[in-house]
Amino acid sequence: MDDYLEITKSLREHNHAADATRLGVNRAINNLKRKAKESRECPAIVVQGIKNNIVKRVRRGDGGTEPESLGGWELPEELKKTIDGERFLYKDIEIGENRVLMFVSGEDFGKLAGSRGRRYLPMVWVLMTSKSHECYERVFEELRDLADEKEVSLGVELIITDFEQAAIRIIWRKIQSEGLSNFYGESEEGSLLLRHLGALAFLRVGEIVTAFESLEERFRDNYDGRLYGIWEWFGTNYVIGRLRGRNGNRSPPIFPPSFWCIFDCLDQTLPRTQNSLEAWHRRWNNVVGAYHVGVVRFIQMLRDEQMYCKRVMRDIDNGETFRVKREIKQREGRIMSIHRSRDGKPLEDVLRGFAHNFLF
Repeated sequence: MDDYLEITKSLREHNHAADATRLGVNRAINNLKRKAKESRECPAIVVQGIKNNIVKRVRRGDGGTEPESLGGWELPEELKKTIDGERFLYKDIEIGENRVLMFVSGEDFGKLAGSRGRRYLPMVWVLMTSKSHECYERVFEELRDLADEKEVSLGVELIITDFEQAAIRIIWRKIQSEGLSNFYGESEEGSLLLRHLGALAFLRVGEIVTAFESLEERFRDNYDGRLYGIWEWFGTNYVIGRLRGRNGNRSPPIFPPSFWCIFDCLDQTLPRTQNSLEAWHRRWNNVVGAYHVGVVRFIQMLRDEQMYCKRVMRDIDNGETFRVKREIKQREGRIMSIHRSRDGKPLEDVLRGFAHNFLF
């Protein structure tokens, strides 16, 4: 019995050196548990606050009051810097009556020059009061000038638009504004029909108008016509444009199919927003927690997010790997399977298959 007790005691003795880094980790875990019990904020906000503290985040002030408009508004000095105190506001541009604020730290921009991995993180942030061609053109010009100034080559091979995620947000907001949130959650076939609108992006540009118009009867005649207004709204802005007069002519849509179709990305197995940035978009939406926030609060959250991304990059440099969730991999696999086997199938069946895998 004495021998048994001695063996048990020896197994409990430490056989490795103490790890000083665990002190901060244990403290963070305890803080996280305490905040989770006390806070009513969403988990992403609680976790981000703890993570920022690990990298010795300095506490910011309130950043000033929210302006009534951006015209003549001067950013507080605090909001022009990262939480670490590095320059964050790169450009404050006025283009006519519009304004463009570009945020990027020198260190983050340098990371872009050498980035070739499969982990996607935002490095440059742009707030615009208009989404005009002129504003976008100016943004890319400024990025090019910054690359020249820093003497770095960005090596841009592909520019991906954000329609997939934008469609998720835009269509879902329209569903909410029409008072159909409960309907969407309760009607399996009705929610699938609504998802057909977002799934149009997976078709060829030349197929989108035909597929969209083929949906009109189902939107008009089913569910007491409650969904028809959403079909009309989507067509006016994204597919066929607005009727002008009684002769049947239409003005071009604000965002034509050629602007948001992602068929080529599927065909060439190029990264898509849904595929590469879904996890970050989901986390960011949780952090923001609202559709409309003031510009001061928003920039404060950008500063927090820049610190979070900096920490993630540091983890990557230290060899940490990040796994894609199994359900995302499975959905992407189904989308690619539908795409590769679509030839010879009715367009209606192809669109329905994509709609099954398009989630709001």
